[in-house]
Amino acid sequence: MDCPINFHSCSTHKIQTDHIPFFVDDSVKLDLNLVDGYNFILSKNHRAVINLFVTESVTTHIKFFCADSVDLTVRLIVLFPQVADIHISVMMCGDRSNIDIVGMCALTEQQSVVITTQQIHCGKNSTSKFVLQGLINDHARLSYDGTIRIEKDACGTYALQNNKNILLSSTATAISIPNIEVLNHDVQCYHGAAVGKFDLKQMQYMQSRGLHAFMIQQLLVQELFAQVLQGYEKKEFILQTVYEKI
Repeated sequence: MDCPINFHSCSTHKIQTDHIPFFVDDSVKLDLNLVDGYNFILSKNHRAVINLFVTESVTTHIKFFCADSVDLTVRLIVLFPQVADIHISVMMCGDRSNIDIVGMCALTEQQSVVITTQQIHCGKNSTSKFVLQGLINDHARLSYDGTIRIEKDACGTYALQNNKNILLSSTATAISIPNIEVLNHDVQCYHGAAVGKFDLKQMQYMQSRGLHAFMIQQLLVQELFAQVLQGYEKKEFILQTVYEKI
């Protein structure tokens, strides 16, 4: 597929035509409910803030193709779909780009979500960060599989991947599989995963200060999702939806 000048161009990671492309050649801010796949092609020196919502059952693949000096922020919000299979791929084939992806997933009953991510660095001196926070209750299940891949010419790369999951019941399930593939050693790569419960000592301390159980849980949920929702104008609506369902 041919792209206009200053857009992504890479023989290794060609733009595929499985979905209609969305060319970003100006600073944009988008809110999208995911019902289908998208190809975002970001031009040189441009900035985008893209909020992605999943509230219904869906299978989708979102791809970002980045030229030089792209500044991209993606917020992924997954709220109680019955079943969802979500793939997010970021191809950083330009140099000196910065990509931040923050995600939250809240599940209950017998809901099941699979999230797969790829952070592919092909260009030089670029940064990518992916953070996913999960809150799982009842018999719900969250599975996360994330890959950082550093191609052989991608020197000066900084890449981070982190997944933290809180289980609210003994029957909830969270599976996290982080992967790193490095073909250039002049890089910094970090990944981590954790599955656990809210801190019992922290909860007891708040109880000793007179807070009720429902207020304590709301405060802990706010803390868990603080990084994802920071500065987001729909923060209170998102949190209220989680309080009502969990």
